[in-house]
Amino acid sequence: MELEFNGKFENLLKVQEGYEASIYGHGIGYKTPPVGEDYYWVFRVKLSPKQAIIAFPKFNTFGVGFQKETEMGWNTNSPYYLDAEKIYNHIKENNRNIKKSDCIEAIRMIQAACKNFDSEGYHGN
Repeated sequence: MELEFNGKFENLLKVQEGYEASIYGHGIGYKTPPVGEDYYWVFRVKLSPKQAIIAFPKFNTFGVGFQKETEMGWNTNSPYYLDAEKIYNHIKENNRNIKKSDCIEAIRMIQAACKNFDSEGYHGN
């Protein structure tokens, strides 16, 4: 397995610049960065030609989930700092026949990368 870093997110400011808070009625809504196959993820570990575990900007942290989601598992992700097993148990409905152990290993790789990303950018593992 190999960790990929999306160079479009050179630093934390670029990760956060896609967010915009707006007031809707009595609450606040958020617009997030554009979603696309090769744009919205910061870190990715491919598990098969059609599936990967990714980390992406999510309200001042990183969300972790599968890159391809089923209709029923849409928007299923967890913050990177949770236990890897807990993240997997939350996102597993999007698993397409990939070994659980491989998914957990990929999540841990993503978590380590997220811990090494700060306002200065990505510092490697």
